[in-house]
Amino acid sequence: LKAHQRGFEQYASHGSLNFGGFLVDVVSPGRQVRISQAIKYILSHNDRLDSLYVLAWEYYPTADVKFGAAHIGQDFKYIAVLDALLGDEFTTPQGKQDPWVIADESGPLGKKDFAVRTDAAVKRIGKLLQEFNNDIPLTVMSNFLGEKAVTRAMEEQRIENYYDLYLTNPGSEYFFWLIALKLIIEDPAHCGAALPEVPYWRSVDADTVTVKVNHRLPVRMVADWCRVPMREIASLNVGLTGDAWGPGTYVLYVPHGTRKLFFDGLSSLRKKK
Repeated sequence: LKAHQRGFEQYASHGSLNFGGFLVDVVSPGRQVRISQAIKYILSHNDRLDSLYVLAWEYYPTADVKFGAAHIGQDFKYIAVLDALLGDEFTTPQGKQDPWVIADESGPLGKKDFAVRTDAAVKRIGKLLQEFNNDIPLTVMSNFLGEKAVTRAMEEQRIENYYDLYLTNPGSEYFFWLIALKLIIEDPAHCGAALPEVPYWRSVDADTVTVKVNHRLPVRMVADWCRVPMREIASLNVGLTGDAWGPGTYVLYVPHGTRKLFFDGLSSLRKKK
């Protein structure tokens, strides 16, 4: 536990951790102990952690793009790993049907399937953030246990924050498990974890554009408008198959800061027709 504590203290030297763009208060000794215990708990799932850790690096860019475009902190992507790690260990009201995880019983989810489930997770978490006034711990716990269960417990106990809330559910430490998983994945060595080496991905920020395609919109054309390689446009739009979008209305992802370039190009194209 002392080794885990030393690793954690490196992150908590200022009394807080950045999660989802918000500083989460972890300054009290009690909270530091809870996170250290959470690190130990996550590492106890060593048999599954290695494979999920490797998969995470493949799926995280998709989640980063979608959470970033919605202006929601990208750290929420760790939920998909934690729920996959726990598996059926805990039964919750959330997502037994189409769960948002990076793997299921039969192996990795397809990237297109994961992208669709991430869209749903972004909407759900965005709604909870509004409901709980950007309170990260309460948002995370409501996503896990259900909004009604958390709200009811807060009202019954006359409590306004997660740290003082007593939850009888065995997953009451879920938020600390999530923080622990973030620390382990971002810096395994400092948490006493020996995980496989994986290539670090470049986190990509993206903007969204809505466009109605009457006939065909080539990926090459969008890339030219945004002044980036085709590969970058394709990597941002995970559900894309082929080299063009067919007729329909789409919400596309373009690199951050290129939204105006996209619409300038689209406007120029329409003037030519």
